[in-house]
Amino acid sequence: MNISGEARILKDDRGIYKTTLVSTDTNKETGEEEKIFMKINVGFKKGVEVKNKTKINITDGFITFFRIETGEVDEDGNLKQPIYKYFPKLVIMDFEVLEEGIDEVYSSKPKKAVETNSSDNMGEFYTAEDMDILPF
Repeated sequence: MNISGEARILKDDRGIYKTTLVSTDTNKETGEEEKIFMKINVGFKKGVEVKNKTKINITDGFITFFRIETGEVDEDGNLKQPIYKYFPKLVIMDFEVLEEGIDEVYSSKPKKAVETNSSDNMGEFYTAEDMDILPF
């Protein structure tokens, strides 16, 4: 399947490129339409690098996939047949830069909750960044 069109490319601190797809869905509780976002991996020809948040126009690209072994066991409880998760990937062969990105990359690791003692459950709901702005 050939891919073309505009996309904003994100680059993380590991040098992995992604772009974001958006769709709409109806919230079952409120009945309102919501935007749903999904990041999809992006690959370029060898030696091509772009900055984080670069907006490009893809002139030649295609969609493929890669797989990762999950380590899960099959129905019999053994690992004779590995179980894989499959992920889509856009491969961009040719593109034009529409808007130059920034040198700063985003962090690939999710924020972790602050560890607190068992009598204080605030760590389950707040990140370290949130705790820095509290008045106490």
